[in-house]
Amino acid sequence: MSDYLPPNLLLEILSRLPVISLLRFRCVSKQWCSLISSPHFISIHLSLATVMATPNATATATPLFLLRHLSIRPKKQEKYSVYLHPSKTENLILVKELNFPFKTDSGNHFRVVGFCNGLFCLSDDFFRYRDTVILWNPAIRKSIILPKPRVHFGPYGPYMFCLGFGFDEKKCDFKVVRIAYLQDGNGAYTVLPPEVEVYSLSTGLWKTVKKDIRCRIVEYFYSSVYLKGAIHWVSYRKNEGGDFANRLLVFHLGDERFSEMGLPKRSGI
Repeated sequence: MSDYLPPNLLLEILSRLPVISLLRFRCVSKQWCSLISSPHFISIHLSLATVMATPNATATATPLFLLRHLSIRPKKQEKYSVYLHPSKTENLILVKELNFPFKTDSGNHFRVVGFCNGLFCLSDDFFRYRDTVILWNPAIRKSIILPKPRVHFGPYGPYMFCLGFGFDEKKCDFKVVRIAYLQDGNGAYTVLPPEVEVYSLSTGLWKTVKKDIRCRIVEYFYSSVYLKGAIHWVSYRKNEGGDFANRLLVFHLGDERFSEMGLPKRSGI
């Protein structure tokens, strides 16, 4: 039947179906499986599902709340649950419990690098050198383990790395950014510029990115924020007078370039 449907019409129909139907329809053909699994389709389906789930079918998104916790008994296990965003914390309404199929090798728990358009980026890197990064789509129960990056402990020795995750709207592609600071002779992770690699979901490969980074991401402050097509980290650089100033290091996913932003001045409040 799909042979008689224009591709745009097929996209419109499938993007309005519930996830449980899409899981079955991936078996219809290779074409359908490729379409349903593509980043472009995932982005469209997520945006339509958000609107359709809104009360009274208005265009205002229904706010959801993701809760992650670690259960100790009967065994150590991470759990992820989705709730309706409450007006008060005691009014949490469970929407769905997500099946979390992964086990950490670090002995701790996964770091959530980011969440974007229905995909989680997870890293098993707490206080140990691990190269396990996972992209996980709980809606269609699919995940991939990223290949080993070029910069790792074996050939490079001690280093500090930070990750970022976001969606390239220009190319409709999910990307993971990895910034690695190598250790200098004094044991500090201060070698500039750092080594930068970008993983693209569409190619399934890491690639080295040219960079001119003169600032350092705050050590052990790994959090990043994805906003409007760019990933942001809190960083710092040494001024000519010897003082340190905090900055935002920004990676623009569309053209894969870095820039810096100043932080707001203290208000004195």
